[in-house]
Amino acid sequence: MSFLDPRGAPRLPGGFEELLQGMAREVLRAQPDDVPGFIARYFEALLAERERDRVRPAQRRPRARLLSSDDAATKIQAAFRGFCARRGLRGPRRAFSEPPCPASGPRDAP
Repeated sequence: MSFLDPRGAPRLPGGFEELLQGMAREVLRAQPDDVPGFIARYFEALLAERERDRVRPAQRRPRARLLSSDDAATKIQAAFRGFCARRGLRGPRRAFSEPPCPASGPRDAP
């Protein structure tokens, strides 16, 4: 993969500059005698931290509990009835804004 921009100068991959700045900061802070060895240990520690912090997809979010059709229908109906009740508390409807809520109770199918 080429990281050349149109002007011909090489372009750094995203995050690379921050990575090098962090490494340089730690080298200056620690002032090690063995700089290449220190840099190798620094990057190994960063890699170990990244692997440790990586979360498996199954751990990231619990699976949603699936509802039966009857339970889902009950929840949907309750939410819609609550919506209709709250909308009725807002005052008179405008002719153009929202469709009317059906009368309470199920409709008989023909």
